[in-house]
Amino acid sequence: MKKYIYQVDQAAQDSPAKLLRAVGRSKRVLEVGCASGVQTRILAENLECKVTGIEIDPAAAAEAAKFCERVIVGDLESNEVFASLGSERFDVITIADVLEHLRDPSAALKKLKPHLDATGYVLASIPNVVHAGLVLQMVHGRFDYRPYGLLDDTHLRFFTLKSVLRLFEESGLTITDIDRVIRSVESTEFAMHRATPDEMPLLDFMRQNNPEWQTYQFIVRAVASPVEGALQTYGQLETQDRLKDTELTNKVLAKQVTTLQNQIAWMESRLPYRMLRRLKRWFAPRATA
Repeated sequence: MKKYIYQVDQAAQDSPAKLLRAVGRSKRVLEVGCASGVQTRILAENLECKVTGIEIDPAAAAEAAKFCERVIVGDLESNEVFASLGSERFDVITIADVLEHLRDPSAALKKLKPHLDATGYVLASIPNVVHAGLVLQMVHGRFDYRPYGLLDDTHLRFFTLKSVLRLFEESGLTITDIDRVIRSVESTEFAMHRATPDEMPLLDFMRQNNPEWQTYQFIVRAVASPVEGALQTYGQLETQDRLKDTELTNKVLAKQVTTLQNQIAWMESRLPYRMLRRLKRWFAPRATA
């Protein structure tokens, strides 16, 4: 659990700081994946929250217990954890970099939803798999797992903006806000791979076609009931992508038609008139068939 021990600057623009600021003060918090209590301590001591933790590692849970009202030791994907929660409800449920470690994150969110108070909300931080640094690695045929980061060797799931929207919709939760942790390639674990001059067109393409090319993590806020002013849905984003695909297909077809027209014009300018007439007669019945 050493990789989950870190310093938190509450004024920073990284994932832990953004998520903690979004919690607010004096809340009843269920912290899913509290690890050894780095964020738990700030929730309890600085933000005066009452925290219940869920942690799979017993040794880490023992450390987090110093700052929790209680800690449930167990696997979030087991029924025992939710049996221990009983009918408890919370103002905020935090899920910091946890969903990507689960076999079925949708099922986990569905089970957590009843534990939200009427005005409660879920806060989740989720890594973005289409960050430019990772894409540059894949262009070179590499998808190397690491001890931490976007390719953490314990990740089971990988998310884009669209799949995040789909996950929460399938779980019956309405996303009301998405914040982002923005990081350049040079400030990530992929910093050793700087784009070469040959790769600059690829980066330019990502800038123009992937709005999330520098998004390292998404910070999602979601509620249990539909609300006005919710963000665009997965279905809306899917429709937009289909329209883009159709536009791209039309452009390709238009280019092919132009190429054929140019070839026909070239042939007409060079073939003898008598041969051209024969070709037109030969093609005419087939064109109307």
